[in-house]
Amino acid sequence: MDSAPSDHPESDSNSDSDSSKSGSSIKDERGVIRASQGEIEREEDEFRVKGGRGGRSGWWKKVLSISRGEGGNWFRENMVLQVGEGESTRFWKQRWVGERSLEDMFPRLFHLNSNKEGFISEMGGKRDAWKWKADVSGAFSVKTAYKSLSNAARPSIPSSDGFDWHQVWKTPASFKAVLTAWKVLKQRMATCDNLQRRHVPISYSEAMCTLCKSNQESIEHLFFECQRAVEVWNEILVWIGKVAVNHHSAKGHFLAFTNLGRKEEISFLTGVWSCTIWCMWKQRNGCKFNQEPWNKDKLIAEIKSRLWSWRMAFDLKSAATGFRGWFAAATLSG
Repeated sequence: MDSAPSDHPESDSNSDSDSSKSGSSIKDERGVIRASQGEIEREEDEFRVKGGRGGRSGWWKKVLSISRGEGGNWFRENMVLQVGEGESTRFWKQRWVGERSLEDMFPRLFHLNSNKEGFISEMGGKRDAWKWKADVSGAFSVKTAYKSLSNAARPSIPSSDGFDWHQVWKTPASFKAVLTAWKVLKQRMATCDNLQRRHVPISYSEAMCTLCKSNQESIEHLFFECQRAVEVWNEILVWIGKVAVNHHSAKGHFLAFTNLGRKEEISFLTGVWSCTIWCMWKQRNGCKFNQEPWNKDKLIAEIKSRLWSWRMAFDLKSAATGFRGWFAAATLSG
C-alpha cells in the first residue's frame, strides 16, 4: 500500500497552493463532502481510500481506522465480494466463497496448485463488485455504518446473572437518566451506605435517609422502601394506568415495572422507570446539599415533563392528546 500522506502539506514537493488542494486536507464543507464521497479502493483483501483530487481522503481514512483493535476491522467485516467475471479476484487468496479464502479452507489443494496467484476471470458474467452486508440493498449507507460502529464499540456487559442489561442501555431517554438507572441496578450509587463501605467518614446523622430521616440511606431504602418514594411510585402507576406490587430490590422492581405492559410498551415503561429514578436522585441531592424541602408534586411534574419531551422516541401512541392531556394521564392506547 502507498505510504500515508504527510500531516504537513508544506513538507510536500509541490507548491503551497497545490498542497492546499490535497484530498487529505478538509478545510471547509465542500472538502468534507469530497472526502465523504472519496473513492474506496481494494488492494488484495484490504481497503484504502483515494480522494477526489488524487490524494487520500483523511476523513474516510479515520473512519476506516475505527475498531481495528479489539473490535476488528468493522468495514472489512461488512463487505462481501460479489464475483462476476472474476478479472479482479484471486481464486485462492481472496474471500469470495464464504467467510474464508479457498487457501485457508483447502490448504493441501492450494499447495498442489501451480497457479497460486491466478484470478477467476474464466467464470464469466458481470463484473466483480463489493457488497455492503449491513444493508439488504448491498449499498453502503451512513445509517448502517453508524449502527455497525455502535455495535462494535458497545462494551461487553456481563450477563451471567441472566439480567438483560441491553434493555437498560437502549432506553430511549436522557443518557444521565439511563446511567443513573444502571448505577442503581448495579448497586453503584453514592448512597451513604455505599460511601461508608468505601471508608468515607460519615456521621450517624448524615447516614440517615435524606427524605424520611428515620432509616439509614441505601439504594433499596431511598428508591423503593422509603414511604416518600413509595408515594411517588404509586402516583406514577396511576398516571400510566398500571397496577403493580412494590418490590424492595432494584432488579426486582425494575423487572416488575417494565413487564406491566405489552411487548411494544417495554421501551416506554423502561423510560418511565429510569426517569423516575433519576429525578428522585436529583431531588435527594437538592435536599441533602442545598437544604431544599422535599416536594413530591414538583418531582412528579418534572418526571411527566421530561417524559413528554422524550415521548417521540418511545414510538407509542398515547391515549392522551396534547401536553395537558399527557400531564393528566399517560394511559397507553390499545
